[in-house]
Amino acid sequence: MSEVHRAMRDTPEFTAALAAHLAQEVMRLRSRSEIMALKTVAARLDSWLAFHDHQLPPRGKRVEFAREIGVSPEALYRELARRRDKDVA
Repeated sequence: MSEVHRAMRDTPEFTAALAAHLAQEVMRLRSRSEIMALKTVAARLDSWLAFHDHQLPPRGKRVEFAREIGVSPEALYRELARRRDKDVA
């Protein structure tokens, strides 16, 4: 029997924490799948923001964020600039 199986058998708190972690992972992957099915950068960005309380990742994480939603960093920056310009006008 593996260490994980023993921990699950002997420690209900571990089992509950593992189940919660796996449920979160399923929800994260489902949301990512839904986002990746969208056609435009704007739609992908809107969808990601809806899943994340309308908060963008910090500036230093934007390239990684672009990859996460399946767009080029340049396309993401153009969309963010378009939205900024629209808010300013």
